[in-house]
Amino acid sequence: GPTSRGLWGGLVLFGQAPINGAVDTTGNAATPKYEVYEGLTDITIGGQNVFRFGGTNDNDNSGIIQYVSIRHGGAVLAPNKEINGLSLGAVGRGTSIDHVESYCAADDGFEFFGGTVNTKYLVSSFNDDDSFDTDMGYNGTNQFWFAIQAPDKRNYGMELNSQLNELISSGNPAPILPRGTFTVYNMTIIGAGTSSTNQNGGGDDAIALRPFASPSI
Repeated sequence: GPTSRGLWGGLVLFGQAPINGAVDTTGNAATPKYEVYEGLTDITIGGQNVFRFGGTNDNDNSGIIQYVSIRHGGAVLAPNKEINGLSLGAVGRGTSIDHVESYCAADDGFEFFGGTVNTKYLVSSFNDDDSFDTDMGYNGTNQFWFAIQAPDKRNYGMELNSQLNELISSGNPAPILPRGTFTVYNMTIIGAGTSSTNQNGGGDDAIALRPFASPSI
C-alpha cells in the first residue's frame, strides 16, 4: 500500500570526507578515521573496502543525485540496523544532491554520517524514525528542507548529533573534532499531530539537539 515501509533497502552513498569518530574500533583508531556501514561486515572486493567510508578530502566527489524519489525503504540489515531512505557516509562537498525525496522509509529519511556535502530541496515525508539525522561531525550548507511526520510511525523531526552517542562518556567529556556545525536555511517541519501516540522512541519534538552539536538553523 501507499504507506508500506521496509519493502527494500534504500540509497547509500559513501565518500572520503572526514568523520570525527566511528563505532568500528579499528576504524576509530585509524588515521584517517573510517567507519564500516552499520549492520555490514568490513570486506574487500577487488582491492576495495566496499563498506567503508571516511577520509581527509572535504571536496570529495561521490557523483550527482538529483530529482529522485526514494520510496518504501528501510529493510533491516541486523537487529536495530535499518537502512535510511538516503544515507550519506563521509560524502564530500564535490557531490551534488538536490531535489530528493525520502518517502515512507522504515528508518530516518536522511542521515548524514560526517562529511561536508551541501544539499538543496530535500523532502522527508512519513518516515518511521527521524526526518533528518546527523552524526560524526557533519559540516555542510543546506537550503529548503521540508519534513512531515507520519501519524502512525515517527521519532524526531531532526536528531542532531555532533558525535556518536557511543563515544560520549564521563571519562571523555570534551567534544571530538570536527564538531557538527552544519547550516540549514529555509526549513519547515510539520509534526504528526497531538492525537498521534505511536512513537519510535523519543517524542513529538521538532528537534533533538545532542551534546556538542552546533548547527545553525
